Amino acid sequence: MSNFQYLSFSNPVSPFFALAVILIAIFTAHILNKISPSKKFQKYRSLDGLRGLAAIFVFMHHSSIWYFYKQNHIWAVPPSKLYTQFGQGGVTMFFMMTAFLFWGKVRESSDIDWIKLYSSRIMRLAPLYYFSILILFVFAFFESNNISLYINSLSLKCLLHYFLFSIGGEPNIFGVNNTFVFNAGVTWTLPYLISTMIPLSGASARALVRC
Repeated sequence: MSNFQYLSFSNPVSPFFALAVILIAIFTAHILNKISPSKKFQKYRSLDGLRGLAAIFVFMHHSSIWYFYKQNHIWAVPPSKLYTQFGQGGVTMFFMMTAFLFWGKVRESSDIDWIKLYSSRIMRLAPLYYFSILILFVFAFFESNNISLYINSLSLKCLLHYFLFSIGGEPNIFGVNNTFVFNAGVTWTLPYLISTMIPLSGASARALVRC
């Protein structure tokens, strides 16, 4: 693809589309902040803007994947390094912000209620996650040719994987291949590994300080 074709508006992954979306988002956020400024104190207020940009990046990444998936039925990264990095970079930004906020709690407090912390984390993730999984089940149900053949112990075991945040994988359900496509396989982004490592890292850091 020539530079002219790449920059052309006929190219579905033209950088001009991405630039337009980002500028519209920034302008909208500016107007909303003028109309109704936030009065709530936030220690790291700038992170809200960073979260917004990261979410937009991931949205554009998945939108481009879906566009080409509808064209050739192949689920793969988009044929654009920019749009590929939107997804990988956006998710990485979310991971870094999660680690930053969690580590801040570990560093500033010697007596953290980990049960309360993780419970609040789960309650933030669970409602939207299970709603997404419910939609996935509904789509797979209607996509299945003969669902009665797949209602068995194996199918129930596969469903359990999804209810456990897909830690054990994202198996096909109801005999539908590539079930994960219905919600873009987003469950892998749940940073349970980060959430597990933070208290261990905090305990190790305190032990080193005492030494």
